[in-house]
Amino acid sequence: DVFPVSMHIPSHSSNGHPTPAEDGPALILLSLVLANIRNCLLPSSRLRALDILIALSTRLTDEAKPDRAVPYIIELLRDEAAVVRAAVRTLVQILTQVNVITPSNASIVPEYIIPNVRYLVQDPEVSVRAMYAQCIAPLAQTA
Repeated sequence: DVFPVSMHIPSHSSNGHPTPAEDGPALILLSLVLANIRNCLLPSSRLRALDILIALSTRLTDEAKPDRAVPYIIELLRDEAAVVRAAVRTLVQILTQVNVITPSNASIVPEYIIPNVRYLVQDPEVSVRAMYAQCIAPLAQTA
């Protein structure tokens, strides 16, 4: 099963954390990761940054997830490396963690996300199309 993505982080329990009331230090770390993700030269570095986004997303408010992280992940869907284009998994994982949608984000899925992931159906790499196929149902449920 593709979701939820689980990671083993030493000295960190991944038991379901409630959504925090404030972002706190996680927002600072998120800003640092997002500011540097575009400048990573290696696809493996961008993948590690996506893993960090998933780990940080449990510590972010529901407002910060679509507002801050989603635009950067959408940008990575057009990466030249196929393993990075499969970031649709990270996108869906973060969106499924959002419990309350703010009015400003009410139409984020139909107006922003769907148009930006639609072309993945025709991606030349089979792995990207396969990941998109696995993610489309959970994405539709979050809409």
